[in-house]
Amino acid sequence: MEAQQLQRLNTLAEKAKTDTATPNELKELKQLLDAWNLSTRVNLLSSAYHPHKER
Repeated sequence: MEAQQLQRLNTLAEKAKTDTATPNELKELKQLLDAWNLSTRVNLLSSAYHPHKER
């Protein structure tokens, strides 16, 4: 996930937390969360297969 996407994820999460996000922003937040979760899983699996590999 790129830094710009991560910043957008944080912004939308804050808006969702304060109940100021629009329905479209909530959809975008879900898409970004899905991308974050996928990238986290990929990183975890990569570490499992290459435990001594530097990231």
